[in-house]
Amino acid sequence: MNTVKHWLEKIRMWLFGHFVLVKYKILRRFYGPPQQRSIPLQVENPDAIMGSLSWTIRDTPTNQVLEERRTPLRAKDFKIIEVRGQGETYYNKCLALNELFVFSIAEHPTPAEHPATGFGLVAKRTDQVTFCWEWFIHKDVGRVAKLQESGELGIRYSYSVSGWEVVETTFLTDVDLRVHESGQSVGDEPRWRVTIHQGSTIRWPFGAGHWAESL
Repeated sequence: MNTVKHWLEKIRMWLFGHFVLVKYKILRRFYGPPQQRSIPLQVENPDAIMGSLSWTIRDTPTNQVLEERRTPLRAKDFKIIEVRGQGETYYNKCLALNELFVFSIAEHPTPAEHPATGFGLVAKRTDQVTFCWEWFIHKDVGRVAKLQESGELGIRYSYSVSGWEVVETTFLTDVDLRVHESGQSVGDEPRWRVTIHQGSTIRWPFGAGHWAESL
């Protein structure tokens, strides 16, 4: 039974991954490459604490820990990239883990406070092309679950000029972000795993560059 579940999960991962890639290629071909620009942060104190992050980066084939760290998050650590194209505007809100790995949330502001579609978390390398897309769906009010494998987050939304945006995430469990090398099938075991550990909390800025006053 475990073997059947394992292969069903691999098939689901493969189908979902290829759906995302095919959709991206079709939209890119129709709309052209997206335009990106950096959004400046609007904060009086760049050293203001905006949470804490505990993470481990592991080389999957060898199970070797490449680096692990627990650190407070300051306002100046965030970077916001506005992406326009493919018929929409969204924001990549990024945190550099080290010189090679970046962690981000793909923020699509919505008119609904709890959008049915969910949202994605991403980890990538800065020195080569990689693929990672971990989708989270709403399980309950203030709680989301990882669509593939396991993992849960506590979540808060706040309203901005662009719509409802994620302003706080709390990792209720360890969450793995699977990073695949270029050319690697998304159904394969990833080359790297970036684990964000239970207890990590992040106060995300709005896409416009400021933080919600209610937090």
